[in-house]
Amino acid sequence: MVRTIKISDKAITLIEGEIKTSKRSLGGQAEHWMNIGRAIEQSSAFDYERIKTALAAQIDYDNLTIEEQEVFFNDFSDSMWEEPSAETQSFFDDLSGPGLDENDNIVSPGRES
Repeated sequence: MVRTIKISDKAITLIEGEIKTSKRSLGGQAEHWMNIGRAIEQSSAFDYERIKTALAAQIDYDNLTIEEQEVFFNDFSDSMWEEPSAETQSFFDDLSGPGLDENDNIVSPGRES
């Protein structure tokens, strides 16, 4: 069931700033932060900055606590459903192996479908 809640303009501004990089909707980002907040309140065994560092591949996942790994996995799996950025899409478009055309047919570079 969808419900409406009031959120301050300051909080909306913070959420809007984050959705530019997170690629979540306004509601999705707010819900994401609520889930993180709930997890933090339920366990003092982790630091979310360490999770963000692991998501940026600056520390190894195995160096996170069990609680941190759970939040890491939730964030990571959420990101797998997002549309790729233009930079990521361009990277994959430039790969030299076979790809898919607009009709999902396998094509090789340099060959017309």
